[in-house]
Amino acid sequence: MQYFITLARHMNFTRAAEALFVSQPTLSRHIELLEQELGFALIEREKKQISLTPAGEAMLVTLKSALRLIEAGREQGARLARGSQGLLRVGLLDSLDGDALLPNLIAPFRRECPDVRLEFERHSFNALRDRLSWGKLDVLITVDIDCENLAGVATRPVASFPKVLLMSRLHPLAGRLDRSFADFRSDPFFIPGEEDSPGREQALCAVTGRCGFTPACIRTVPNLESAFFSVAAGLGVMIVDKSTKYIRDPHCTYLELDEADAPRAVLVAAYRQDNTNPAAKRFLERLKA
Repeated sequence: MQYFITLARHMNFTRAAEALFVSQPTLSRHIELLEQELGFALIEREKKQISLTPAGEAMLVTLKSALRLIEAGREQGARLARGSQGLLRVGLLDSLDGDALLPNLIAPFRRECPDVRLEFERHSFNALRDRLSWGKLDVLITVDIDCENLAGVATRPVASFPKVLLMSRLHPLAGRLDRSFADFRSDPFFIPGEEDSPGREQALCAVTGRCGFTPACIRTVPNLESAFFSVAAGLGVMIVDKSTKYIRDPHCTYLELDEADAPRAVLVAAYRQDNTNPAAKRFLERLKA
């Protein structure tokens, strides 16, 4: 195609061959092969000059259009391969507060890769885990404890947030300034069950143990939303971190640990190691910046 277009531009075999950095016989042979493949003549050959046949003129328009489409396709393919275009499907733990992610993670990626189409889904971790394993999501943003022991899944840290004790504003200790974690040892502590979020009981006891007590009562509910609703209703307390939307709920308040080394929850981006989506790779690489 390019040989014919160049010849049509110069209308001279010698000058066209020089522009293409090939010999004149090579150019002539390529034009002859193209005419044989098409089944009709593209040029009229005279002694000292050439001209396009009517079929050649029509073919020239078509080939120029085809080359523009090929170039556009090449550019789009390159953007897709770099991860600067395409589709990125991100799953978010349903308890996450948007302020924990939008300013420092999502917004910068959107500025860097405006042509990547982002799709977000919010679910409990059980649903996120399933959708990641089914290939319905590229990346999960969740807490690190939820991703332990997941086969074929790798993680990268996103941010960390201090853990706090969440309670209803109706709790007898809600308004006291001298309260401590240990004052809540007799309260029921709500956690999501193992099926939804494995390891929550061990994580809870690790936090309370640092404060010198073991909860007298641990109540398991189906998921984080169930645990939060129970706490907001005044049925008990729960350990959360400051990345959650729950700490902003008007029905609740929270108590921070006064330790200098207060335990923190680590938010991670989790992804399947066999994921080949360039946009996901670009997103994950940005987390290292």
